[in-house]
Amino acid sequence: MTNEVEQIEEKPSHFKKTLTYEDLTNKQKEFVDLVLTGVNVNLIGAAGSGKTAALRVALEMKLARGDFTPVAFTTKAFRNQTDLNCTFGTFTRRATKPLRAAVPEALKHLVSTFHNLTEYSPVGYEVTGAGGEVRNLRRFEPQRNKLNTLPPLNLLVGDEAGQIGLTLWSSVTNALADFSSTQIILLGDLFQLPPVQDSPVLGYSLAKNKTVVLDKVHRQAEESPIIRFADRVLSGERFTDEELDTEWKTYRPWVNILRVKPTETAQATSLAFFGSNNGKTKSVLHAALDSGEYNPFLDVILTAQNYEALGQSTINAHIASMLDAKLPDDFKAKYPLTRIMAGRAKLLFRVGDKVLFNGEDYYITDIEENPHYMSAKGIDTSVYDRFGRTLEKHALELPSGALMRSALDKSGDGLLDYFEQAMQEEESKSAASHKLTLTYYEDGVAVAKQFISQKTELDSIQLGYCITGHKSQGSQWRNVYVVCHQVHAKTLTREWLYTTCTRPTEKLYILGTTVGINKAIARKAIKGETVEEKIEVFKQKTNFDKVMV
Repeated sequence: MTNEVEQIEEKPSHFKKTLTYEDLTNKQKEFVDLVLTGVNVNLIGAAGSGKTAALRVALEMKLARGDFTPVAFTTKAFRNQTDLNCTFGTFTRRATKPLRAAVPEALKHLVSTFHNLTEYSPVGYEVTGAGGEVRNLRRFEPQRNKLNTLPPLNLLVGDEAGQIGLTLWSSVTNALADFSSTQIILLGDLFQLPPVQDSPVLGYSLAKNKTVVLDKVHRQAEESPIIRFADRVLSGERFTDEELDTEWKTYRPWVNILRVKPTETAQATSLAFFGSNNGKTKSVLHAALDSGEYNPFLDVILTAQNYEALGQSTINAHIASMLDAKLPDDFKAKYPLTRIMAGRAKLLFRVGDKVLFNGEDYYITDIEENPHYMSAKGIDTSVYDRFGRTLEKHALELPSGALMRSALDKSGDGLLDYFEQAMQEEESKSAASHKLTLTYYEDGVAVAKQFISQKTELDSIQLGYCITGHKSQGSQWRNVYVVCHQVHAKTLTREWLYTTCTRPTEKLYILGTTVGINKAIARKAIKGETVEEKIEVFKQKTNFDKVMV
C-alpha cells in the first residue's frame, strides 16, 4: 500500500482525434446544428456511440464564432464575474475527469461537479430529542439559491444526466439568475442506473426538449468485447451456462466470466473470490494481486449491496486484510490499524487505506488522536482485524451477513458493554476519537485534502476498494470486477449490470453465477424497452409539468 497513486497512461480514444464537422455522422451533425441554434437539446446514446465527440465539435464551433468567452472556474470568479458564460457539470468529482478530457482545451477548467457549482456546504442544526437532549447535526446544502444566484450563464452542460436527480437539479435551476436565457445541453443514457431514491432529470428533459439519439456504435467501440457484452445485456436475452463457458471464453482477456455454482453460498463465493491467502488455495483476487492483474489503486470491485457476504463492507474487509498482510512490519508498526470511535460506529483504518468519503475517492494520509474526544482512551487497537474481531478468538472464523453487520456496527468483542456505555455518555458530543487527513489525488498528484474529526463526518466514510454499482456511474477504471450473484436478486437490474460492465477501459471480470446475471437482465429499473416507451413513463408522472428543464 502506498499514499501515492500510480499515474495511468492515457489511451487514445476516438474523441481525442482531430474531428471536424464533416467527420461526424448525420445524427451527430443534427446535434451540432441544434446546439448552434441555441435551443435546449439532449444527446443520448450507449457507450461508444460518440456523444463526447459530437459535444466537442459543437463547442469548438461555438468558440470559433465567439458565442462565449471562457472564464476561470473559481469561487472568486463566480462572485466577481458579471458573466460566467458557460460551465460543465457532473454528478461526482470522479466523473469530471473523462468530461474534462472530452471538451476543448480552452474549456477544461470550467468542468466541475454540480455540488461545487452550487457551493454545497455543511450546515449545522440542533435537534432536540424526546427526552430533551440536544444533538448537533450537520448536512450539506447548496449556498447558491434564489437569494444568492450564480452569474448569468449562456450555456450549461450536464454530463451523465441519467444519474442527476431532481433534487440536485432543482438546486442548480434555483441558482441560475435567469434560467430562461441559459441553453441547457444534457448528455446521458437512460438505460444506465437512475439516481438512488430520486428521478433522473434526463427523463423529463427527453419528454420536453429536442433530443438526438445516437443509435450507432463507433467502429472502435463496436470491436470491443466489453461493448458487445453490454449490448447483449441491453438486448434482454438471457445467457446459458454453456454459452458463458464456451463462446464468451473466446473474448478473453477483455471479458472474463468467472462463474460459481448457483448452489454455492454467498459466503463461500466471498472466500473464493476475495478471501485472504490462508495457506491453501489463493482467492481469485489474491492471485490477481500477486500477478499484477489487480491493482487496488487502479481497479475496482463493483457489487450491488452494502452488506451481506458479498456486500461492499465484507469485500472491503477482505481486500484490506489481504493488503495488510503484504505490508512490511516496519510500516505496520509505524501506522498501526486504528480503531476509531465515532458515535455508535467503530471504524478500523490504517494510513494508506483507500476510502470513499461523500462519494469521492480519497486516501488516508494521517491518523491522530482527537484531543476533544472525551470518552474511553488507551484501548489497544492492535488486537483487532479488519472485520472488527479480536485476533485471539476469531482469527479463523468468517462472519455471516448478520455477524458482519455486527462487527462493522458494534464489534462483537468483550468490550461491547463498556463501549456502549461510553458512547451513551457521548451522545451529545460531536467529536470522534481520532482526526483523519484524507487526500484526493488526480493523476498521481495531491490536489485536495479533507480533515475530518466529527462523528457525523465519520458516518460518510468507508473503505473504497469495493463500491456499489450506483457509486460507479460516470467513472472509469482500468480493470473492473463485477459481483453478480443471485443473493442480491432484489437489487440487481438490467441497468445496474449494463452500467457496471461499461466502466472498464481494459478488462471486465464478471464474478458470480449465471442465475445472478440473468436475474439482473430480467429486471428493469425504469419501465419500457425503448427510449420512446421510457419517455412515456416520465410523461405520466404527477410532477411532470413542474420540472424545469
